[in-house]
Amino acid sequence: MSERRLSEIAKVLRQPESIVGSEFTRINKAARKAGIRFDLWQQGFLWLLFAKNAEGKYACGADGAVLSSCRQIGKTFTVGTALFLKAILTPNLKAIWTAHHTRTSDETFADMCEMEHNPVLGRYVERIRRANGQQEITFTSGSRIMFGARENGFGRGLHSVDVAVFDEAQILTVRAMDNMIPVLNTSPNPLVVYMGNPPKPGDQC
Repeated sequence: MSERRLSEIAKVLRQPESIVGSEFTRINKAARKAGIRFDLWQQGFLWLLFAKNAEGKYACGADGAVLSSCRQIGKTFTVGTALFLKAILTPNLKAIWTAHHTRTSDETFADMCEMEHNPVLGRYVERIRRANGQQEITFTSGSRIMFGARENGFGRGLHSVDVAVFDEAQILTVRAMDNMIPVLNTSPNPLVVYMGNPPKPGDQC
């Protein structure tokens, strides 16, 4: 486990105001029961991601939490595992995970499906739908996580989404955002995550 805190490794760290607590305390407790241990920096980020204000709303909310870093530090594991646990703990949660490229979305879906093999977490998975364009994990809590690629128009027509994760956010286009905004407008307490690598010249951002 890394002993470096988020504040020690982040070049830029901006925290939401008016935080009174965080759902991550409950999520982390469930993770430990499943044998999952987050590094200190991961705990710091997830605590902020799931932080709430005095009204019970997510402090990051629809404005979103942003995680921009180099490759291979565990962004997908960090956010994906936490979202998987949140879906178990939260009845009837509707979440989407969208990447720019189909291959990235497919790989993330495959990685998260592997969590079904965890002896603690697997009992909460009701069904996994693997059909192309309809990839989805359904939980016994009634929650769902849907996966798709923005390049294929994923997200159009969906409604009442509670959590949206925009992977490869460095190439998140205005057109894709226009498709997604209505998806989140009807949720009483939406949570948005933007994650990716620092943009390169030529990225559509």
